[in-house]
Amino acid sequence: IDDGRPGRAARIRRSLDRGSLHRVVLLGGNGFHHPALLEWAGRYVEGSVFCDGFFAGSDRPAVQEFRDAHVANFGKDPGMVAAQAHDTIRLVMEALRRADWPDRTGVRNALLDLQGFEGATGTISIGPEGDARKRLFLLTVRDQRIEEWTPGTIPDS
Repeated sequence: IDDGRPGRAARIRRSLDRGSLHRVVLLGGNGFHHPALLEWAGRYVEGSVFCDGFFAGSDRPAVQEFRDAHVANFGKDPGMVAAQAHDTIRLVMEALRRADWPDRTGVRNALLDLQGFEGATGTISIGPEGDARKRLFLLTVRDQRIEEWTPGTIPDS
C-alpha cells in the first residue's frame, strides 16, 4: 500500500470504509522463482512468499559448497536439475559406503537407513517406501532481491 505516493493508503481506507488495512502476503509455488520475476512484477511481489526445491543463494553450508564447485566448473550458478543430480550421486555413494555388501539389497537397505543427509537440495531422509523426504526452500522478495525466508517471521513488504 505504501508505494511512495502520498495519501494512497488513506484513500484506500476511505474507499473500503475501513479504519485500518491488513497486509496480505502473496503466496506462490516454484513458478515464482524465475529470473524475470522482479522485472515482470516489480514492487508487487515485495514480501511475497514462495517455495522451491533448490535455492542457489541459500546460506546453508551444503548449498554454498555445491554452488561454489558448480560455478568453478561451469561458470554459472546451478539449477534444480544439477542440484538433484548432485544429491542423488552423493546419496548413492553414501549408501555404497554403508552397505554391508554392495549388492542391490545391501544398497537398498543402506539408502532406507539414510536420515538427515545434508544435500544441496536440503536435508534428505529416505522414507520406508524409498521416497526422498525433504523440506522445500521458502523464499521471499526483499528490496527487489529473492532471498531465503525464515518461517515465523513476517516478510517485509
